[in-house]
Amino acid sequence: MFKRMVTAAVDKDLIKKNPCRGFVLKNDNMTLQKVILLREEIQQLVATHFEGEKGDIHQAFIFGLYTGVRWCDTSQLTYRNVDYTTKTLRFQQQKTKDHSSRSWVIVPLNDTLIRLIGEPSDDDFDERIFKLPHYNICNLYLRKWIKEAGIKKKITWHCARHSFAVNVLTKGANIKTVSSLLGHTSIKMTERMTE
Repeated sequence: MFKRMVTAAVDKDLIKKNPCRGFVLKNDNMTLQKVILLREEIQQLVATHFEGEKGDIHQAFIFGLYTGVRWCDTSQLTYRNVDYTTKTLRFQQQKTKDHSSRSWVIVPLNDTLIRLIGEPSDDDFDERIFKLPHYNICNLYLRKWIKEAGIKKKITWHCARHSFAVNVLTKGANIKTVSSLLGHTSIKMTERMTE
């Protein structure tokens, strides 16, 4: 994209010489591999408890592993987003809400996820489900939790989303279903995420 912009600037005589001419950038797909947690590692992580653990961060990350919901959305979820009757979560994605017709996502919830979410105190449905600190603090804490679990991978919060997608596909879901659950506008986005 940058090279196209520079070429356009040369064509319109905004600059005299194209500084990009002669440079070739090669895309190495192997360097962009996503780090994911396999089902066994997720079970290992869930079973790991230690002194000073933060319950909300644990629950929110586990929630992400089983739903694929981004941190920015998880941190904003309220009990109003949960329909306990139909066991679904409905929310508008923060990342795409102003520029995508597919920004609303509906995620089915099983009984385990419903228990994980719990219910609002004092019937306050505007209460946030997970009381999370800043994203960077959550990632720092996550590193400690991963280390305590004995998992030797560099895991960030966003890895939960990738782990969800890969694990659901591995269990036999089709790519269109996974794409819909993740709120992607195209299957190509999901394919890139799971490569």
